[in-house]
Amino acid sequence: MDYPNSRQTSEQVTQRMEDAQGDHNETLQNRHEDKIKAFRSRINQTLNNNDFLHLGRADEDAFLLIFLRARKYNVEESFKLLCNYIEFRTKNASVCQNLSAWQLHHVIEDGFPCVLPYGNQTGARMLVIFAGSWDTDTYGTEEILKAFIMSMERLIENDDAQLNGIVIIADFSGWTATQASHLSLSFIRQVFAMFQVSRRFIIKPRY
Repeated sequence: MDYPNSRQTSEQVTQRMEDAQGDHNETLQNRHEDKIKAFRSRINQTLNNNDFLHLGRADEDAFLLIFLRARKYNVEESFKLLCNYIEFRTKNASVCQNLSAWQLHHVIEDGFPCVLPYGNQTGARMLVIFAGSWDTDTYGTEEILKAFIMSMERLIENDDAQLNGIVIIADFSGWTATQASHLSLSFIRQVFAMFQVSRRFIIKPRY
């Protein structure tokens, strides 16, 4: 499968970012002050500090901005999204903690997943899953899920991803019945739950 090279000029990137910020009701003022302050206040009113702060950088403005942008600065909707995110991480702690690129490098090198270094024509970041490359003798579904979660969490820190979305492309070229037989029901449920949370970050899947 061929994937388009959508590199753009600096002027095009700047214009696209400005358009996206407009679509998200974003200005320098509401990005850094009022909405983040209101969001943090909403969190402090409701969430247990242990539930929130164990996320590591949860008290940083940049982290809160991810949820605000995903809900166009609607504080209440952003709070609901954060709660869904925390719930997923709590229920799936075994695959959400101690994520290491070094430990998962062999999975990522096989394309589980591959984050393209450029976006598509609308500025969305592109993430490709090369399903047929899975070496079932070397790593299992837990490593695949960890690699995907780690890649997604790093990707949504990117301004382009937050403002323009993420396109996920699943390439099943070379997929075999043997590989399919290694998919357990629990893994499928975890993947479904992950996508239920992830799709709220403006994700557009393609197959």
